[in-house]
Amino acid sequence: MLRFTRREQILLIALLVAVLFSIGIYVTLKPSREAAELPFQKTEPSEQTKQVEGKRGNTQTQSVKVDVKGSVHHPGVVSLPADSRVADAIAAAGGALENADLSKVNLAAKLVDGGQVTIPSVQQNDAHAAVTQQTGGMTADGKVDLNHATEADFDKLPGLGSSRIKAIIEYRNTHGPFQSVDDLKKVKGFGDKLIESLRDKVVVQ
Repeated sequence: MLRFTRREQILLIALLVAVLFSIGIYVTLKPSREAAELPFQKTEPSEQTKQVEGKRGNTQTQSVKVDVKGSVHHPGVVSLPADSRVADAIAAAGGALENADLSKVNLAAKLVDGGQVTIPSVQQNDAHAAVTQQTGGMTADGKVDLNHATEADFDKLPGLGSSRIKAIIEYRNTHGPFQSVDDLKKVKGFGDKLIESLRDKVVVQ
């Protein structure tokens, strides 16, 4: 039978305690390590959340803003549902004045976001006094509005290259709206001949 000295007995006991202590630490830390090593799982939004977000997005696009001018009580920009008509825009602007000539107005015309609705008076006999809806820089009769046209709108005009188009927009941004077609004389690259060729194709509003 093996006999151990007192010193050897103490060493064996110390070694046994150390082994048991190490096992205890390993068992304690193992669950937390496994939890830390678990791959991140991306949580997909529920179908209900997607539907709510979709409804919010649709709500943001289901409206139009138009500028109502002319013979109405409260001219200005009004916001209406996307399926609104000219009649709704007139009502939102306080209704037509007594001198409004609604015979020239298509009250059933559908509104266009960013458009303009002008209500003429009975005193106005000019053909351009009829109600117009303007989309961007193009009027209802196909003319280009110098004050609202984009590069794409100007590109539809004959005789204008990219340099002249940029010059118009730069002048407009620097000096403000054009007061008349003749103001094009102040823009670099525009002479009398070119302006005359554009006079019946552009408008200032």
